[in-house]
Amino acid sequence: MWKAIWENEKYSWLYAVPNQKSKPLLYKGGAKQLGKHNKYVKVIMAEYLYKKTKIRNMILSLLLNSVIRLFSREFRYSRPLGISVSCINEFDDRFDAFWEKVKSQYPIIGERNVRFLQWRYSEKSGRKYRIFSLCRDDELIGYVVFYVRSQSCHIDDILCHRDPIVAETLIAEFSRFGRDSGYESIHVKYFGSRLFVSVFHRYNFYLRDNNPDEILFYSKDDNTGELLKEENWHFLNGDSD
Repeated sequence: MWKAIWENEKYSWLYAVPNQKSKPLLYKGGAKQLGKHNKYVKVIMAEYLYKKTKIRNMILSLLLNSVIRLFSREFRYSRPLGISVSCINEFDDRFDAFWEKVKSQYPIIGERNVRFLQWRYSEKSGRKYRIFSLCRDDELIGYVVFYVRSQSCHIDDILCHRDPIVAETLIAEFSRFGRDSGYESIHVKYFGSRLFVSVFHRYNFYLRDNNPDEILFYSKDDNTGELLKEENWHFLNGDSD
């Protein structure tokens, strides 16, 4: 399939996030590595750790949850004036207007207009997605698309104005929302700018493992310098299908 697509003259550059079985075939066909699709996890409750270790102790649980709470940055976060949040089930016209404002702020980003978002995160995907929206004076300035499985929250998309304060506000508010909702952990895959990576680190998201998915690419053009710079990308799990 890849060979047929690649030989189509319409395409000069392609990317893929292969599984372990298909990765050797793509490398053999001339693919190169673009970067790592790193997995970040924020532990909210000790119960998530118990699922991994199969060790359960009530006293230890209380102690660990107290430590997690103590070091969770969202408890020291104060909501700025004019900021409001809500959790909704559908994308409305505000998301088109928001996309038109922010798309030029990201050098390399996949389509995120309402038509695409409705298709990508519809019920046909097999998951029940929800949208966490961040507003300033009733204007949409950021959102998170997520689903919940086994008390863990999985983020498939994040978008906001490419501004450190807005990015931190979005992650802080969503972290607080996750804790208030009783989730045990928050998971996100990301390849992109240091802006978001630094916010993840500040809000206690840690790298889940040392073997992340690889993002591969094909190019017919030798002039791919800007495409190979991780800082230019904004790539999440919702972009990988």
